[in-house]
Amino acid sequence: MVLRCPGVSDDEGTGFGGAPLPPEDRLWRHPSEVHGPRPGRDRRWSLLPVGVGVLVGASAAVVGLWAIGTFDGGPRPSVAEERLATPVSTVFVGRAGVGGLDQVAEGLVALRIGGVDGAGVVLRDDGHVLTTAALVGDRRRVQVWGVDGRQRDGEVVGTDPATDVAVIRVPELTAPGAVLGRSAEVGVGDGARAVNLQRGGAALVLDGRVANLAVTVALEDDARLHGLIGTDIVRSDPVEGAALIDGSGAVIGVTTDVGDSEVLRAVPIDLARIVAHDIIATGEPDHPWLGIEGRDLPDDVAAEWGIAGGAEVAEVVEDGPAAEAGLEPEDVVTNVGDTAIRTMGDLLTTLRHLDPGDGIRVGYLRDGEQRWCDVVLAEAA
Repeated sequence: MVLRCPGVSDDEGTGFGGAPLPPEDRLWRHPSEVHGPRPGRDRRWSLLPVGVGVLVGASAAVVGLWAIGTFDGGPRPSVAEERLATPVSTVFVGRAGVGGLDQVAEGLVALRIGGVDGAGVVLRDDGHVLTTAALVGDRRRVQVWGVDGRQRDGEVVGTDPATDVAVIRVPELTAPGAVLGRSAEVGVGDGARAVNLQRGGAALVLDGRVANLAVTVALEDDARLHGLIGTDIVRSDPVEGAALIDGSGAVIGVTTDVGDSEVLRAVPIDLARIVAHDIIATGEPDHPWLGIEGRDLPDDVAAEWGIAGGAEVAEVVEDGPAAEAGLEPEDVVTNVGDTAIRTMGDLLTTLRHLDPGDGIRVGYLRDGEQRWCDVVLAEAA
């Protein structure tokens, strides 16, 4: 069920539901109401002041990771909580959707690390913040500004360059966590917004759409970052750690500046949460290990075999999980359970959603014949 205010239509296309009030009745202005169009650029950052918004509707129910006892009249639990979006889209009702952006901004922070500006997404209400490993580097101390504009000190809990995820702890930050969506439910063509909080508490917003769900970026030392969300949002400035949100205002990714691209990319929030929980628990990520080296199956071979693609095994590590399961060089992995594998990036991204010790069913082709094996993942060294 979608709630609308009387006389309000969706023609504005704000992504938060409802057309804006007349300019004289609003706290904000669209850039087109203030400046004439700028040639040569379709999109640019819009600056929106952060006020007080109203979040209405049962569909915006707040779900804690350990929320048992929270709503039964008992005392509020002392454990940290995350806010997860419900499967029904969150509905923001208020003045031209301003309340929706206010609610998003309350779950963001501005960062300054080693003289470099960036941003972060508040993961949960005990002061843990998600940002990118590329922004943090090997630094340990961070300056943090919340939506109230107040400066606080933070410390780096841990980083994972393999997924470009970092976690910062800000002891004095008591803001509720951002509403987290499901990147697994995002589709190509879906509307998306990048929201970047500034030190003074204003939110910079860029509109666009999801363009790709499996971007791979080459890093230094032949390393690669797999499974990024690609957008058509042209960035005017480097954006590290900002929130990529869907039409309901739920966070679906954390933007990253890695790679040589004019458009924004983001680490999917599903993967970022898994890595962040490991870092918070142990100080480092806990990646599972299959024990193979591989590459994308060439397109001509895939076409010859009548398949969409696969991950071709180049090397099997002796005594590793794959070797014990019977995988051999030149096998082509096509499935992990019910998940189709079309590239090596697909395989790595799928594995990173799992834990060491998990048992998986791997589908593969050997000499064009479909086979299956059971693999118990190990812990990466």
